[in-house]
Amino acid sequence: MNIIQAMESKLVFRSLFKDLKTWHAWEVFLKGTFNIRMQRSERRLFCACTGLRSPYKGKIKEAWVLVSRRGGKSFISSLLAVYLACFKDWSEYLSPGERPYVFVISVTKFQARTIKDYIVGILRSNGTLANLIESDKTWEIELKNGVIISCQACSYRGVRGKTVVCAILEEVCFWRWQAESAIQDIEVIRGLTPSMGTIPESILISISSPYITQGVMAEKFKKYYGTKGPILCWKADTLTMNPTFSKKAIKQAYKDDPEGALAEYGGEWRRDVSPYIPPEVIEEAIIQKRFELRPVKEFEYLGSIDPSGGRSDSFTMSIVHKDDKKIVVDALREARPPFKPENVVEEYCKLFKKYGIYEVGSDRYAGEWVTSAFREFGVYVALAKKTKSEFYLNFLPLLNNDRIELLDNARLGSQLGSLQRKTRSQGKDVIDNFLPGGHDDCANVVAMGCVGIAEREDEGPGWVYHLGMKEEEAKEDGREKKPAEEKRKPAPEPFGKLSERGKKKEKKPEEEEQRYDESWVL
Repeated sequence: MNIIQAMESKLVFRSLFKDLKTWHAWEVFLKGTFNIRMQRSERRLFCACTGLRSPYKGKIKEAWVLVSRRGGKSFISSLLAVYLACFKDWSEYLSPGERPYVFVISVTKFQARTIKDYIVGILRSNGTLANLIESDKTWEIELKNGVIISCQACSYRGVRGKTVVCAILEEVCFWRWQAESAIQDIEVIRGLTPSMGTIPESILISISSPYITQGVMAEKFKKYYGTKGPILCWKADTLTMNPTFSKKAIKQAYKDDPEGALAEYGGEWRRDVSPYIPPEVIEEAIIQKRFELRPVKEFEYLGSIDPSGGRSDSFTMSIVHKDDKKIVVDALREARPPFKPENVVEEYCKLFKKYGIYEVGSDRYAGEWVTSAFREFGVYVALAKKTKSEFYLNFLPLLNNDRIELLDNARLGSQLGSLQRKTRSQGKDVIDNFLPGGHDDCANVVAMGCVGIAEREDEGPGWVYHLGMKEEEAKEDGREKKPAEEKRKPAPEPFGKLSERGKKKEKKPEEEEQRYDESWVL
């Protein structure tokens, strides 16, 4: 009995559907996935949702399904789990004592619990299927035929060491995909692949609402959508998959938030939340195997900090300089929580002083404790006038024009790639890492430093000191400027003016003869 026959049979799943005709699009998807014969009208719908000219006649190993909200995804996932656990005989592929698993993996435990409740409800709705239940545990259902249905939250560890006959991945677009994440979507796939490798009839089914064009789901669609083969990609809007949903509610959603409604109900990737920096641009700017540069007397350095109290966010700092052609990131340090802020401040101040930096830039959200903590170690903090989004907006052109050299830092590259652009209703762009649990502390402090030193080009150094410049280097056109005659230029736009404490006091004329060869210069 195939899955379509099971859905139409009153002895199996038919009682679960009030009106089976409203599930017609899902039946077409299942026919294409399990290579079941279609009618001509069904083939037209199949081609419209897959970008194919005709169904693939071979075995489908992976199905990647992009369906908008309230399209019936969770119920179909549960139905698939029950069907493959109860109606398929896997014994020919198993060793004595080996038990096969049907995995349903969700974003959170709460969602996993919802799916498990669906599965238990489907099993108990039919007397024959209910008799198959051997034990009903918190996250697993053991069946008398030896199959275990396991519902769990996303984890690459939990899928290892087991024989998996089917893996159903729920809301993959909302799994974390950044390299810095403790659990990456691709790592879960890598953990599942060997577990399914010994079962020729195994299948991986990924079902999700659309979000941004990043992560494993987006990569699969870029590569396989509209391509005939064992990997099937299906994309459809809410009304196609669930014609009973309120058209009035969808119309109102488009009126209130057109871009959001396009993803929530239109089956399209979000366009108002888009990746800010292309991966290839980041890769081109990274200098491989360069992790930190030593201070050089000929360069003037700029320091920046992104402070944190030590509980949730990292405390980061960066040091950059500008040579004739490029803006170079020399150092990037990150203190990840938990930590004691005063210890981190002391460490950073020592490093700043090695580069001749006695005043640093910080975002405008730095509290008074930051200013006072750095002041205790002889380093002064100037608050930025720009917002984080403004720094990022000015940072991207520098990257695109190949004017920046980044360090080989995995977290920096990941955070830059995680930045997203959201366009507000007023037309203003906001740049940030909007993903749950996402961070951009390293990216923020590097962007702050690079933009700050780039804008110092025309204004001259205003707040970063450099030790080691010779008096002769101050000569211009054969004429030496005296320190008392030099006009101190204002600080660059991003960070405000140099505090009076940070300035060097002018010497009286009678003290000019006692000046050292090396001195502080602005």
